[in-house]
Amino acid sequence: MKKLVSVLFLVFFASSCGNTPESYYRKGNSFFMKGNYYRAIEFYTKAVMSRNKFPEAITSRGLAYEKLGDKTKAIYEYEKSIRVDKTYLPAYNNMASIYIEGGSYKDALNYLNEALKINPRYYYAWYSRGLCRYYTGDYPGALGDFNRALELEPSKDLPRYYRALTSSKLGAYEAAITDLDGLLEKNPSGDLLLFERGKVKYLANDIGAVADFSRAVELNKSELYYLHRSKALFKHKYYEGAFSDADAAIALSKGKKAEYFYLKGDMHFILRDTRKAAENYDLGFEADKNEKYYLYKKRQLEKFPGKGTKKVKKYGRK
Repeated sequence: MKKLVSVLFLVFFASSCGNTPESYYRKGNSFFMKGNYYRAIEFYTKAVMSRNKFPEAITSRGLAYEKLGDKTKAIYEYEKSIRVDKTYLPAYNNMASIYIEGGSYKDALNYLNEALKINPRYYYAWYSRGLCRYYTGDYPGALGDFNRALELEPSKDLPRYYRALTSSKLGAYEAAITDLDGLLEKNPSGDLLLFERGKVKYLANDIGAVADFSRAVELNKSELYYLHRSKALFKHKYYEGAFSDADAAIALSKGKKAEYFYLKGDMHFILRDTRKAAENYDLGFEADKNEKYYLYKKRQLEKFPGKGTKKVKKYGRK
């Protein structure tokens, strides 16, 4: 899940009355904060008509269009803002955010690099560039950008969160857990944070992953949380709980997620119960009709016929 930051600067000018560009802009901001984006656009337009070179109003109008789902108009406004004032950094960042959201990372990087040339201490550009690099698999580069963003704004949560994910991708599990621990101190009921920490612990072969997934399930009975707890339980040989959680994930998905059936089938296969493995592979095929993957699984069964099942160990018992 991408956490993007588009920037709206709520600038409050000295004049408090009258039909000045500043008063129009202030009224636009007021409507924007209330979620009335059409009225916000109306007053931003009045501000721009009163003062053509007004990058704050132009960029804010672009963000209002973005909130309304009209990214074409938003891009036009951000480009116009840059033409009016090449040093107005929020326009660069907002443009980059649209490109990141659309997967056009090269275009986003161009705007962010330009912003950092103008101001190397611009936090939003470091954070957004970190996202670009993270989503393109440049994890060392992403880590450096998130580090720099946190040097500039140590209290920000998003770069710390993504730094944790990046550290995990690089195999630096301890660093990832440290960042997630810090975020959980601020938000102990953050089920997504518990889930992500559980994933890191799972990769680090730490059975503490089960506790994190369990807490996440208590807070939010997500099929994804059940699925990952199933994998963690199975990894540590608590098979009964693993199958129970796999069934819960399947039930919550209403049997529409083929990968859940294939996971359950794989667990049966590892335990050498090829009959139940085959049953779940069949159900997986029914869910997504992916014949190529289904036939791969069936050939796997033919090569390694079952030899009985391993002894089941209940979670919490030796």
